[in-house]
Amino acid sequence: MSAPPPTGCLLPGLGADHRLFSAQLAAFPMLAVPAWPAPAPDDDLPRYAVRVASALSGKPALLGGASFGGFVAWELAHLLRPTTLLLLGSASSLDALRAPLRATLPLAGTAATWGLHALQRLAPVAAALFGAQSNEQRELFCEMLRAASPRFMAWATAALRHWRPRELPSSTRLLRIHGSRDHIIAPPPHVACELVEGAGHLITMSHPSEVNRFLARALHDCASAACTARGVPHEQ
Repeated sequence: MSAPPPTGCLLPGLGADHRLFSAQLAAFPMLAVPAWPAPAPDDDLPRYAVRVASALSGKPALLGGASFGGFVAWELAHLLRPTTLLLLGSASSLDALRAPLRATLPLAGTAATWGLHALQRLAPVAAALFGAQSNEQRELFCEMLRAASPRFMAWATAALRHWRPRELPSSTRLLRIHGSRDHIIAPPPHVACELVEGAGHLITMSHPSEVNRFLARALHDCASAACTARGVPHEQ
């Protein structure tokens, strides 16, 4: 008897929700996108990761995150020790933030709330900057952005300002996929990364086929690793 497929958890970026992964959830029913728990005002990113972990049911073998979700997933990996960590248009350091965005981090809190309100008013323009490539994608981006919590945005930007990521646990394999035209987070220049030509920051929405193939390989590798550890045959 073969082992069951590995479970996975994906975390969305700031201003987004589970709809960012609609194409992935439709293709892979073993994946889940939990809602963000409310942070405490003094939570830093590691403490918030503990809060997220306690809200999950079990320990996923595959953990991934897009943009801000990738930063939280990085911290979660130290708690959950998944087989695989996926960064989908995300990074392992704030140095990857494009310079204009990185320069705004010291203006966390009230300024971040003001910035979200500005983005919400200019959502159709921001959609193009983020990489939406169709009317449907632009509409979904606008809907998610207008539903975003200013309070969560203010906390998250303040937490990011002080984030100092640790080395990933050696037992966790890191895989990356990134858009070549991401204007928010730069693709990693000197590490292994699957680069999707023409994709922007909203890679899961704009290039679902490429992301789903990437996920399929990652899930297959997770299943193979689990079977090897248990001595269970794995179906190819």
